[in-house]
Amino acid sequence: MDFKALVLFFTLFAAVASGATVCKCKEEEKKEAPVEKYTLKVDDGKTQIEETIEIDTEKETETFEIPSDGDSSPRAAGDVKIVYDFKQNMAMTRLSNQKACFLQNSTSEMPKPSDLKDLLDKKKTNSPTDETFRYTVVGTLNDRSILSDEMASMCAKHPVYLIRKQSPLSAELEKKEEIKRTKRYTCYCIWVRVYVTRNWFYWRCYLICI
Repeated sequence: MDFKALVLFFTLFAAVASGATVCKCKEEEKKEAPVEKYTLKVDDGKTQIEETIEIDTEKETETFEIPSDGDSSPRAAGDVKIVYDFKQNMAMTRLSNQKACFLQNSTSEMPKPSDLKDLLDKKKTNSPTDETFRYTVVGTLNDRSILSDEMASMCAKHPVYLIRKQSPLSAELEKKEEIKRTKRYTCYCIWVRVYVTRNWFYWRCYLICI
């Protein structure tokens, strides 16, 4: 009887241990799912749009998809998709109306994926920023091997322009360069309002010369 009881004890122990392992694996699987998707409804006073934000804390990327606000003018952005890659310190923006993508070597204006996830999970808000980021097109990307798979895929059918954020210190020089360009081209800004939370947004201007 003692032997059978011992066998039964080890059998039950094995069963419990096995069950605990399964539960642990499930928890690990849950923790290993680093992608979170959020939907943000934004009303700017004229129209309501539904923006989606996808955060991958493992790849350290943030993807914003902003539908068109209905503006049909030639200088409207249309549908906008922005991918921030913090590992490579690059950001790619695709503007559907312009059939073009814009690449910048900086993610400094955005909170990191873990911080943004915390903001959205806890529904924290910051005041809207009055800072406007203005960019100048400085060239075209020829070697696309530096792009992530997502960036390469989203811009496979579009040219990729390299952009540089204008510095306040070089504003006068930039203005002179812009005057030179406008003698040969028509230059204009495409303004995109990017919401991070319902009350936290910033404006971006993409200077395009055609």
